[in-house]
Amino acid sequence: MIGIGITTRNRNNILKRNLSFFNRFMPPDVKFVIVDDASNIPFSDATFRFDTQQGIAKAKNKCFDLLQGCEHVFLFDDDCYPISKEWWIPYITNPEPHLMYIFDRFSNGQKLSDCTIIYYDEHSIGYTHPRGCMLYYDMKVLGAIVRMDERFKIWGWEHVNLSDKIFNNHFTTARYLDVRDSDKLIHSMDESLEIKSSVGKEERMLHFKDNQELYNNLKYATSK
Repeated sequence: MIGIGITTRNRNNILKRNLSFFNRFMPPDVKFVIVDDASNIPFSDATFRFDTQQGIAKAKNKCFDLLQGCEHVFLFDDDCYPISKEWWIPYITNPEPHLMYIFDRFSNGQKLSDCTIIYYDEHSIGYTHPRGCMLYYDMKVLGAIVRMDERFKIWGWEHVNLSDKIFNNHFTTARYLDVRDSDKLIHSMDESLEIKSSVGKEERMLHFKDNQELYNNLKYATSK
């Protein structure tokens, strides 16, 4: 079974619009959940809602909890959605058990300085830095590796750390991998400059230093 989890906060109208794409391109035999991280106006179709903001790590981990028993798990941010029939097939048939949607430039052509291609094969592309808008996991990986580290505060580095742990335990060929031609499968509103971050600049800076320090300390750890 395929599991799809969406995490959302204060983007009710955007998510309602984007759900039309999920409904149009939904896999068969799927479990679909939405976790609302304490939106000011609760999202009416949420499967689970936190009463107070918990942050990305706890919200994504709640998706993992709700999707127990699924063989393949896709975690989407609320500003990212599928755009192609059978978009999931290149991910679940890829030999890598952990992949993610990655873009190395914005739709206007502006290159992102942190993201360079460092690996390429017939199935996958490896980058120096990930994006967290869509994350794919074969559950055999999550059965061996502890999920997102909830010591990471509201925003920043939590999904990168989990990808590092997966790589450090020799499950993946490179740290941050995507399937080839993924832009034909997935749309990111961030990539297309259609949306601002749901985490304000002040809030991001408040947590950035501590989260980055924790990430740096854990980058090469194999602890599960």
